[in-house]
Order: sequence, then C-alpha cells, then structure tokens
Amino acid sequence: MLIKSLLIISFLSLSNAPTENYNEPFIGIWSESHSGEAIQVFRGENEDILFERFLDNVLVASGKVDAGELEIQVTRSDIDSKYKLEYAFSPDQQILSVMKPNSTEAWLLYKIR
Repeated sequence: MLIKSLLIISFLSLSNAPTENYNEPFIGIWSESHSGEAIQVFRGENEDILFERFLDNVLVASGKVDAGELEIQVTRSDIDSKYKLEYAFSPDQQILSVMKPNSTEAWLLYKIR
C-alpha cells in the first residue's frame, strides 16, 4: 500500500510540475496606439501560434511565432523570411515591447483583447 501511495504522489507531483509556455501570453489582440498598427496572435489548427499584423485595417504581415524566454522566432508566410526578435512583457503581461527586425526601434503594444 505504501508503494502505491508513493507512486500516486510521484505521478501527481510530476503532472503539476511547472512547464514554461512562453507562447500563451502573446495570444490576443495587440495595438500600438500612435501608429494604427494592430497584431492578432492566435492558435492555428495544428496548435501553431500564428500572427497577422494590420496597418490601418490592411494586412501587412502574417506568419508563425514561437517564443522562448527572451526572444521570439518569427517565420513569415507572406514573404520568405525568418528572424528572431527580442521582447519583454510588463509585469501584468498587458504591455509588450518587441524589437523591430533589423532595427534599433521597438513596437510598444497594448493588449486590447
């Protein structure tokens, strides 16, 4: 009986072990107030994390993102391009700063949904 109890406790502690899923905080709709840009980040059919970036309601970029602890890997589907971008969230994960590709500038995005 003791062995069964230890096995059950071990299994429960493993199933509750923290797993970092850096993609989850990105899911939603983000807006940059001064530029008219909006980015929709959503889960695709096969659990990929996809994005669509709009400027004044016109689609200007789309693709797949995969987040690590400090950077995201972007694979564009509208053009043949792949790159990594550094990012940081505010403590409440409602504000997101993302470095623009090949630039010293960043997007400052506010989660709107």
